[in-house]
Amino acid sequence: MAKVLLVTEDYWPRRGGVANYYGGLVNALVGQVAVLTSVPGEEDIGVFRVNYFLNFFWPRWLPLLWFIPKYLKKSGAKAVWVGDILPVGTACWILNKFINLPYIVNLHSLDLQLTQVSPKKKRRRWLAQKILSGAETVIVNSVYTLSLVQKLNLPHLKTMIIYPVAAKFPEADKQIMESLKDKYALQGKKVVLTVSRLVSRKGIDDVIRAVSLIKDRVSGLHYIVIGAGPQRQELESLIKSEQVPATLVGAVTSEELSAWYELCDAFVLTPKPDPVDVEGYGIVYREAAQFGKPIIASKVGGVPEAVGDQALYAGTPDEISVALLKLLTNNELARQLGDQARQLSVNVSLATEAAKLQAVIDAL
Repeated sequence: MAKVLLVTEDYWPRRGGVANYYGGLVNALVGQVAVLTSVPGEEDIGVFRVNYFLNFFWPRWLPLLWFIPKYLKKSGAKAVWVGDILPVGTACWILNKFINLPYIVNLHSLDLQLTQVSPKKKRRRWLAQKILSGAETVIVNSVYTLSLVQKLNLPHLKTMIIYPVAAKFPEADKQIMESLKDKYALQGKKVVLTVSRLVSRKGIDDVIRAVSLIKDRVSGLHYIVIGAGPQRQELESLIKSEQVPATLVGAVTSEELSAWYELCDAFVLTPKPDPVDVEGYGIVYREAAQFGKPIIASKVGGVPEAVGDQALYAGTPDEISVALLKLLTNNELARQLGDQARQLSVNVSLATEAAKLQAVIDAL
Protein backbone atom coordinates (compact mmCIF):
# COMPACT_ATOMS: atom_id res chain seq x y z
CA MET A 1 0.00 0.00 0.00
CA ALA A 2 1.43 3.37 -1.05
CA LYS A 3 2.01 6.14 1.47
CA VAL A 4 1.92 9.08 -0.95
CA LEU A 5 0.48 9.77 -4.39
CA LEU A 6 2.78 11.66 -6.76
CA VAL A 7 0.72 13.79 -9.16
CA THR A 8 2.70 15.21 -12.07
CA GLU A 9 2.72 16.01 -15.77
CA ASP A 10 6.41 15.01 -15.94
CA TYR A 11 6.89 11.27 -15.73
CA TRP A 12 8.28 8.41 -17.79
CA PRO A 13 8.22 7.72 -20.70
CA ARG A 14 8.50 11.50 -21.16
CA ARG A 15 12.15 12.45 -21.57
CA GLY A 16 13.89 15.06 -19.49
CA GLY A 17 15.50 15.80 -16.16
CA VAL A 18 12.28 16.28 -14.18
CA ALA A 19 10.74 13.02 -15.43
CA ASN A 20 13.96 11.17 -14.57
CA TYR A 21 14.08 12.87 -11.17
CA TYR A 22 10.63 11.60 -10.22
CA GLY A 23 11.04 8.21 -11.88
CA GLY A 24 14.30 7.50 -10.07
CA LEU A 25 12.91 8.40 -6.64
CA VAL A 26 9.71 6.40 -7.19
CA ASN A 27 11.74 3.33 -8.19
CA ALA A 28 14.00 3.75 -5.17
CA LEU A 29 11.03 3.73 -2.77
CA VAL A 30 9.37 0.62 -4.14
CA GLY A 31 5.71 0.34 -3.19
CA GLN A 32 5.64 3.52 -1.12
CA VAL A 33 4.79 5.96 -3.90
CA ALA A 34 1.88 5.66 -6.32
CA VAL A 35 1.79 7.91 -9.39
CA LEU A 36 -1.05 9.78 -11.06
CA THR A 37 0.11 11.31 -14.35
CA SER A 38 -1.38 12.69 -17.54
CA VAL A 39 1.56 11.32 -19.57
CA PRO A 40 0.47 8.40 -21.81
CA GLY A 41 2.47 5.19 -21.60
CA GLU A 42 2.44 1.55 -20.65
CA GLU A 43 0.40 0.56 -17.63
CA ASP A 44 2.43 -0.35 -14.57
CA ILE A 45 1.65 -1.33 -10.99
CA GLY A 46 1.02 1.79 -8.95
CA VAL A 47 1.12 4.13 -11.97
CA PHE A 48 -2.25 5.56 -13.01
CA ARG A 49 -2.31 7.29 -16.39
CA VAL A 50 -5.32 9.57 -16.72
CA ASN A 51 -6.01 12.61 -18.87
CA TYR A 52 -7.13 14.88 -16.05
CA PHE A 53 -7.44 18.04 -18.16
CA LEU A 54 -10.62 19.43 -19.72
CA ASN A 55 -10.42 20.42 -23.39
CA PHE A 56 -12.98 23.21 -23.61
CA PHE A 57 -13.62 24.53 -20.11
CA TRP A 58 -11.65 26.62 -17.63
CA PRO A 59 -10.02 25.82 -15.34
CA ARG A 60 -8.77 22.83 -17.34
CA TRP A 61 -7.40 21.14 -14.20
CA LEU A 62 -10.79 21.04 -12.46
CA PRO A 63 -11.12 17.21 -12.77
CA LEU A 64 -8.14 16.89 -10.40
CA LEU A 65 -10.50 17.75 -7.54
CA TRP A 66 -12.21 14.43 -8.27
CA PHE A 67 -9.31 12.33 -9.58
CA ILE A 68 -6.94 13.00 -6.67
CA PRO A 69 -9.32 11.68 -3.95
CA LYS A 70 -10.27 8.77 -6.23
CA TYR A 71 -6.69 7.60 -6.74
CA LEU A 72 -5.71 8.29 -3.15
CA LYS A 73 -8.37 5.78 -2.17
CA LYS A 74 -7.38 3.34 -4.93
CA SER A 75 -3.68 3.42 -3.99
CA GLY A 76 -4.17 3.58 -0.24
CA ALA A 77 -2.07 6.75 0.00
CA LYS A 78 -2.90 9.33 2.65
CA ALA A 79 -1.06 12.34 1.21
CA VAL A 80 -0.11 13.89 -2.12
CA TRP A 81 3.35 14.64 -3.47
CA VAL A 82 2.77 17.65 -5.74
CA GLY A 83 4.99 17.39 -8.79
CA ASP A 84 3.76 20.61 -10.44
CA ILE A 85 2.96 23.62 -8.26
CA LEU A 86 0.55 24.78 -10.95
CA PRO A 87 -1.97 23.35 -11.49
CA VAL A 88 -1.61 20.29 -9.24
CA GLY A 89 -0.72 22.41 -6.23
CA THR A 90 -3.85 24.49 -6.70
CA ALA A 91 -6.07 21.42 -6.56
CA CYS A 92 -4.29 20.10 -3.46
CA TRP A 93 -4.50 23.45 -1.69
CA ILE A 94 -8.27 23.50 -2.28
CA LEU A 95 -8.63 19.87 -1.16
CA ASN A 96 -6.60 20.67 1.94
CA LYS A 97 -9.14 23.34 2.85
CA PHE A 98 -12.16 21.08 2.35
CA ILE A 99 -10.98 17.59 3.38
CA ASN A 100 -7.77 18.41 5.27
CA LEU A 101 -5.60 16.66 2.65
CA PRO A 102 -1.89 16.78 3.57
CA TYR A 103 0.54 17.42 0.72
CA ILE A 104 4.20 18.10 -0.02
CA VAL A 105 5.41 20.23 -2.94
CA ASN A 106 8.42 19.66 -5.22
CA LEU A 107 10.05 22.64 -6.98
CA HIS A 108 12.61 22.76 -9.82
CA SER A 109 13.15 26.55 -10.18
CA LEU A 110 11.39 26.95 -13.56
CA ASP A 111 7.97 26.08 -12.14
CA LEU A 112 8.46 28.56 -9.29
CA GLN A 113 9.83 31.27 -11.59
CA LEU A 114 6.78 30.96 -13.84
CA THR A 115 4.59 31.93 -10.90
CA GLN A 116 6.68 35.05 -10.28
CA VAL A 117 7.27 36.60 -13.71
CA SER A 118 4.30 35.51 -15.84
CA PRO A 119 1.83 38.05 -17.30
CA LYS A 120 -0.55 36.90 -14.56
CA LYS A 121 2.16 37.55 -11.97
CA LYS A 122 0.08 38.90 -9.09
CA ARG A 123 -2.52 36.13 -9.12
CA ARG A 124 0.03 33.35 -9.64
CA ARG A 125 2.41 34.74 -7.03
CA TRP A 126 -0.41 34.92 -4.49
CA LEU A 127 -1.53 31.40 -5.36
CA ALA A 128 2.02 30.00 -5.17
CA GLN A 129 2.47 31.50 -1.72
CA LYS A 130 -0.80 29.98 -0.52
CA ILE A 131 0.12 26.56 -1.93
CA LEU A 132 3.60 26.57 -0.40
CA SER A 133 2.34 27.86 2.95
CA GLY A 134 -0.15 24.99 3.13
CA ALA A 135 2.43 22.30 2.35
CA GLU A 136 3.80 19.98 5.01
CA THR A 137 7.24 20.24 3.38
CA VAL A 138 8.61 21.95 0.27
CA ILE A 139 11.22 19.89 -1.57
CA VAL A 140 13.70 21.72 -3.83
CA ASN A 141 16.27 20.34 -6.25
CA SER A 142 19.17 22.65 -5.34
CA VAL A 143 20.39 25.38 -3.01
CA TYR A 144 19.73 27.80 -5.86
CA THR A 145 16.05 26.81 -6.00
CA LEU A 146 15.91 27.07 -2.21
CA SER A 147 17.16 30.66 -2.48
CA LEU A 148 14.23 31.45 -4.79
CA VAL A 149 11.81 30.02 -2.23
CA GLN A 150 13.41 32.01 0.59
CA LYS A 151 12.86 35.25 -1.34
CA LEU A 152 9.12 34.71 -0.86
CA ASN A 153 9.59 35.30 2.89
CA LEU A 154 7.11 32.63 3.95
CA PRO A 155 7.29 32.02 7.72
CA HIS A 156 7.50 28.53 9.25
CA LEU A 157 8.13 26.88 5.88
CA LYS A 158 9.77 23.45 6.15
CA THR A 159 12.14 22.71 3.27
CA MET A 160 14.29 19.81 2.11
CA ILE A 161 16.89 19.69 -0.66
CA ILE A 162 16.70 16.47 -2.68
CA TYR A 163 19.21 16.60 -5.50
CA PRO A 164 18.67 15.06 -8.93
CA VAL A 165 20.75 11.93 -9.43
CA ALA A 166 22.05 10.90 -12.83
CA ALA A 167 20.87 7.50 -13.97
CA LYS A 168 23.59 4.87 -13.92
CA PHE A 169 24.60 4.36 -17.53
CA PRO A 170 25.63 0.97 -18.85
CA GLU A 171 29.15 0.58 -20.14
CA ALA A 172 29.38 2.00 -23.64
CA ASP A 173 29.02 -0.61 -26.38
CA LYS A 174 32.17 -0.52 -28.52
CA GLN A 175 30.27 -1.70 -31.58
CA ILE A 176 27.81 1.19 -31.25
CA MET A 177 30.71 3.59 -30.77
CA GLU A 178 32.40 2.43 -33.95
CA SER A 179 29.11 2.58 -35.82
CA LEU A 180 28.58 6.21 -34.75
CA LYS A 181 32.14 7.13 -35.70
CA ASP A 182 31.61 5.63 -39.15
CA LYS A 183 28.19 7.20 -39.63
CA TYR A 184 29.36 10.72 -38.75
CA ALA A 185 32.93 10.38 -40.07
CA LEU A 186 34.50 10.86 -36.64
CA GLN A 187 37.42 8.45 -36.85
CA GLY A 188 40.46 10.25 -35.45
CA LYS A 189 38.44 13.40 -34.72
CA LYS A 190 38.33 15.59 -31.60
CA VAL A 191 34.68 15.39 -30.53
CA VAL A 192 33.01 18.05 -28.41
CA LEU A 193 29.59 17.01 -27.08
CA THR A 194 26.46 18.80 -25.87
CA VAL A 195 23.34 17.02 -24.60
CA SER A 196 20.45 19.44 -24.30
CA ARG A 197 17.06 20.65 -25.42
CA LEU A 198 17.48 22.89 -28.44
CA VAL A 199 16.26 26.14 -26.91
CA SER A 200 17.87 29.57 -26.85
CA ARG A 201 18.78 29.75 -23.17
CA LYS A 202 20.94 26.62 -23.38
CA GLY A 203 23.60 28.63 -25.22
CA ILE A 204 24.25 26.14 -28.02
CA ASP A 205 24.59 29.03 -30.48
CA ASP A 206 27.46 30.40 -28.37
CA VAL A 207 29.25 27.04 -28.54
CA ILE A 208 28.81 26.94 -32.33
CA ARG A 209 30.39 30.40 -32.57
CA ALA A 210 33.18 29.28 -30.23
CA VAL A 211 33.91 26.24 -32.40
CA SER A 212 33.99 28.54 -35.43
CA LEU A 213 36.70 30.61 -33.73
CA ILE A 214 39.02 27.61 -33.23
CA LYS A 215 38.10 25.29 -36.11
CA ASP A 216 41.36 26.10 -37.92
CA ARG A 217 43.46 25.66 -34.78
CA VAL A 218 42.29 22.19 -33.71
CA SER A 219 42.77 19.50 -36.32
CA GLY A 220 39.77 17.22 -36.79
CA LEU A 221 37.47 19.18 -34.50
CA HIS A 222 33.78 18.21 -34.64
CA TYR A 223 30.88 19.42 -32.49
CA ILE A 224 28.03 16.98 -31.78
CA VAL A 225 24.70 18.08 -30.28
CA ILE A 226 22.27 15.50 -28.88
CA GLY A 227 18.68 16.60 -28.34
CA ALA A 228 15.62 18.09 -30.00
CA GLY A 229 13.76 21.35 -29.73
CA PRO A 230 12.35 24.44 -31.44
CA GLN A 231 15.74 26.06 -32.08
CA ARG A 232 16.96 23.34 -34.43
CA GLN A 233 16.38 25.21 -37.69
CA GLU A 234 18.04 28.36 -36.34
CA LEU A 235 21.07 26.36 -35.19
CA GLU A 236 21.34 24.54 -38.52
CA SER A 237 21.38 27.90 -40.31
CA LEU A 238 24.10 29.17 -37.96
CA ILE A 239 26.22 26.06 -38.55
CA LYS A 240 25.90 26.58 -42.29
CA SER A 241 26.64 30.31 -42.24
CA GLU A 242 29.65 29.91 -39.92
CA GLN A 243 30.84 26.80 -41.82
CA VAL A 244 31.27 24.96 -38.54
CA PRO A 245 32.11 21.24 -38.35
CA ALA A 246 29.03 20.39 -36.32
CA THR A 247 26.13 17.94 -36.41
CA LEU A 248 22.72 18.12 -34.73
CA VAL A 249 22.05 14.44 -34.14
CA GLY A 250 18.61 14.73 -32.52
CA ALA A 251 17.20 12.32 -29.95
CA VAL A 252 19.07 9.07 -29.30
CA THR A 253 18.61 5.84 -27.35
CA SER A 254 20.21 5.39 -23.92
CA GLU A 255 22.70 2.95 -25.46
CA GLU A 256 23.69 5.50 -28.09
CA LEU A 257 23.94 8.23 -25.46
CA SER A 258 26.39 6.08 -23.47
CA ALA A 259 28.45 5.68 -26.62
CA TRP A 260 28.44 9.42 -27.31
CA TYR A 261 29.56 10.22 -23.77
CA GLU A 262 32.34 7.64 -24.02
CA LEU A 263 33.71 8.70 -27.39
CA CYS A 264 33.67 12.48 -26.85
CA ASP A 265 36.78 14.38 -25.78
CA ALA A 266 34.97 17.13 -23.86
CA PHE A 267 31.46 17.97 -22.71
CA VAL A 268 30.17 21.53 -22.97
CA LEU A 269 26.90 23.14 -21.91
CA THR A 270 26.91 26.87 -21.18
CA PRO A 271 23.37 28.05 -20.39
CA LYS A 272 22.56 31.75 -20.56
CA PRO A 273 20.85 33.76 -17.82
CA ASP A 274 17.09 33.80 -18.31
CA PRO A 275 14.51 35.58 -16.13
CA VAL A 276 12.14 32.60 -16.27
CA ASP A 277 13.62 29.37 -17.64
CA VAL A 278 16.54 29.02 -15.24
CA GLU A 279 18.94 26.08 -15.13
CA GLY A 280 17.99 24.84 -11.67
CA TYR A 281 20.69 22.16 -11.55
CA GLY A 282 21.88 20.37 -14.71
CA ILE A 283 21.82 16.57 -14.52
CA VAL A 284 23.64 16.11 -17.86
CA TYR A 285 26.85 17.36 -16.26
CA ARG A 286 26.63 14.44 -13.84
CA GLU A 287 25.98 12.06 -16.72
CA ALA A 288 29.12 13.23 -18.54
CA ALA A 289 31.03 12.99 -15.26
CA GLN A 290 30.25 9.26 -15.03
CA PHE A 291 32.42 8.81 -18.11
CA GLY A 292 35.26 10.94 -16.76
CA LYS A 293 34.85 13.69 -19.32
CA PRO A 294 36.21 17.22 -18.78
CA ILE A 295 33.38 19.73 -18.55
CA ILE A 296 32.87 23.31 -19.68
CA ALA A 297 29.92 25.03 -17.98
CA SER A 298 28.58 28.49 -17.16
CA LYS A 299 27.90 30.03 -13.76
CA VAL A 300 24.13 30.24 -14.19
CA GLY A 301 21.43 29.18 -11.74
CA GLY A 302 22.21 25.90 -9.99
CA VAL A 303 24.89 24.77 -12.48
CA PRO A 304 27.83 25.40 -10.09
CA GLU A 305 26.16 23.04 -7.58
CA ALA A 306 26.04 20.29 -10.19
CA VAL A 307 29.60 20.84 -11.40
CA GLY A 308 31.52 22.30 -8.46
CA ASP A 309 35.19 23.08 -9.05
CA GLN A 310 35.63 20.19 -11.47
CA ALA A 311 35.00 22.26 -14.60
CA LEU A 312 36.15 25.17 -16.70
CA TYR A 313 33.63 28.01 -16.55
CA ALA A 314 32.85 30.15 -19.59
CA GLY A 315 29.95 32.28 -20.80
CA THR A 316 30.73 34.07 -24.05
CA PRO A 317 31.85 32.52 -27.36
CA ASP A 318 35.35 33.92 -26.78
CA GLU A 319 35.54 32.39 -23.29
CA ILE A 320 34.17 29.06 -24.51
CA SER A 321 36.70 28.95 -27.35
CA VAL A 322 39.57 29.54 -24.90
CA ALA A 323 38.29 26.76 -22.63
CA LEU A 324 37.92 24.38 -25.57
CA LEU A 325 41.46 25.10 -26.72
CA LYS A 326 42.78 24.32 -23.24
CA LEU A 327 41.04 20.94 -23.14
CA LEU A 328 41.64 19.89 -26.73
CA THR A 329 45.34 20.80 -26.84
CA ASN A 330 46.37 19.78 -23.31
CA ASN A 331 45.75 16.07 -22.77
CA GLU A 332 47.04 16.15 -19.19
CA LEU A 333 44.65 18.94 -18.18
CA ALA A 334 41.74 17.17 -19.88
CA ARG A 335 42.58 13.91 -18.10
CA GLN A 336 42.95 15.65 -14.73
CA LEU A 337 39.62 17.48 -15.01
CA GLY A 338 37.96 14.31 -16.29
CA ASP A 339 39.19 12.32 -13.29
CA GLN A 340 37.96 15.04 -10.94
CA ALA A 341 34.61 15.16 -12.72
CA ARG A 342 34.19 11.41 -12.25
CA GLN A 343 33.96 12.05 -8.52
CA LEU A 344 30.79 14.09 -9.14
CA SER A 345 28.94 10.90 -9.98
CA VAL A 346 29.67 9.37 -6.57
CA ASN A 347 29.14 12.47 -4.39
CA VAL A 348 25.35 12.24 -4.73
CA SER A 349 23.69 8.82 -4.68
CA LEU A 350 20.10 7.83 -5.34
CA ALA A 351 20.02 5.95 -2.04
CA THR A 352 21.00 9.09 -0.12
CA GLU A 353 18.44 11.30 -1.85
CA ALA A 354 15.70 8.67 -1.58
CA ALA A 355 16.39 8.43 2.17
CA LYS A 356 15.66 12.16 2.44
CA LEU A 357 12.33 11.66 0.68
CA GLN A 358 11.60 8.69 2.94
CA ALA A 359 12.09 10.94 5.98
CA VAL A 360 9.67 13.51 4.55
CA ILE A 361 7.07 10.82 3.85
CA ASP A 362 7.46 9.24 7.30
CA ALA A 363 6.84 12.64 8.91
CA LEU A 364 3.45 13.07 7.21
